[in-house]
Amino acid sequence: AAPPAALLPWAIMPASIAAAFAFGVPGAVASTAVIAVIAVPATTLGRGPFAGDGELVYAWLGQFLVGTALATLLIAIVARGRAAQRALQASEARLRELADAIPQIVSVAAADGRPVYANRRAAEYFGAHATTAQDWIGRVHRDDRALLGARWSAALAAREPMQAELRLRGPDGAYRWFLARSVPVLDADGRILRWYGTSTDIDAQKRAEERLRLLAEAGERLAQPLAEDGEGRAGELLERIVGMLVPAHADWAIVHASKGTRSEDPRAWAARHGDAALQPLVEALARDSAPYAT
Repeated sequence: AAPPAALLPWAIMPASIAAAFAFGVPGAVASTAVIAVIAVPATTLGRGPFAGDGELVYAWLGQFLVGTALATLLIAIVARGRAAQRALQASEARLRELADAIPQIVSVAAADGRPVYANRRAAEYFGAHATTAQDWIGRVHRDDRALLGARWSAALAAREPMQAELRLRGPDGAYRWFLARSVPVLDADGRILRWYGTSTDIDAQKRAEERLRLLAEAGERLAQPLAEDGEGRAGELLERIVGMLVPAHADWAIVHASKGTRSEDPRAWAARHGDAALQPLVEALARDSAPYAT
């Protein structure tokens, strides 16, 4: 058994543990080295808690130094792992704060497209319960799902970024246009690890483009029949125009047209309501409000 004096060196273990916690592996190595530098010469000179005759003295000293080194190194490794984990959590928290601060919808998906993270804007637009790929796809306008599916399949096969303009349903049930982009993150072997995606609201831009297109097309169509084919042709044209307006841009629309300014001039009108039950009411309103009624 070790002499009672041989137990005294273990009293310095708290200091070694503190060095391991504070400085990691370098602290553990340094504290063990300092103990060895002091203990080995002292034991050789017959001083200190390990002083004595025989080989057992050096066995006890070696056991103490090895035990001290292993204990402090293990503590240092555990402390480093916990510090790295805390740093990673802090970094993730900062990234989440950044993602929540921007107006775009930000998402992270697994290699197979399964959502694993969405920022605050996504929760506000889709709802906190939308946590699966099917939930998200269900918010895509049915006319845009085929395009999204084709683009996504091509991106998966080629391991390349995906981009598509599509309409997404919001919490109020209305659809807005978004520019969706997803970029894959690959490992060293070219396998997809995850997807980073953003969806930017471009609804105002898309509606402005559509209004300009509509005005240009309507102006081009209006310029011809009224001057060439008379009232019948004009009425057919106006029906096509209100068909362009309803329901894409309005719930209902009434359009009047005339060749001149006198009340006896021939006139044409067209009316349409998105609700078929209200169509007769809109037609009656169009007849009564025609500026050139005879």
